[in-house]
Amino acid sequence: MPSHTSHRLQPLDVSCYSPPKVAYGHQVQELARHGIHHIDKEDFLAIYTKVYRAWRGSTGSAGPAYS
Repeated sequence: MPSHTSHRLQPLDVSCYSPPKVAYGHQVQELARHGIHHIDKEDFLAIYTKVYRAWRGSTGSAGPAYS
């Protein structure tokens, strides 16, 4: 991606991708509190549904609309 286009993508990063990023961070912190400090595929898939719900709930759809 050319460096001069990042300002055009920032609103998407802030509005659309911020909720799943925050939700993922919360889930990782929760796993760390329970003594899990390495996230393998099973752990990732287990928390993915929670992150997906946070993303879907914040956008009102199944994620960003691509057109």
